[in-house]
Amino acid sequence: MNSKFIIFGIVLLVLMTLFSSTVESISLKNQKINYNDVESKHHNKKSLELTEPKDVGSVKCPDGSLCPNSNTCCPANDGSYACCPTPNAQCCSDKQHCCPYQFSCGNGGNICKPQGLRVTFNH
Repeated sequence: MNSKFIIFGIVLLVLMTLFSSTVESISLKNQKINYNDVESKHHNKKSLELTEPKDVGSVKCPDGSLCPNSNTCCPANDGSYACCPTPNAQCCSDKQHCCPYQFSCGNGGNICKPQGLRVTFNH
């Protein structure tokens, strides 16, 4: 009985350590970064800045503008669309940032939080 509580405490401590981690700012100007290569999916990440649409691209936004392949169209502050440099991204409500797939915007769009980490315990 006591060993189950000890194991639960250790697992809880590990999870608290994972969720308290944050990532330092990464400059993304004109760079392509694979976020899965940068770090674990269980840590917060710096959000990505939206970029201006290009004249050429394979991703067509609702306003007709184009983004490069593997980008996501996100609404911008001026009512147009901007490009998030990662596929299937989450567009942040500040309309200036976005987060990679399986992350959600946090802290006003300044960080990306992991989604869907669940821990189950068998009795």
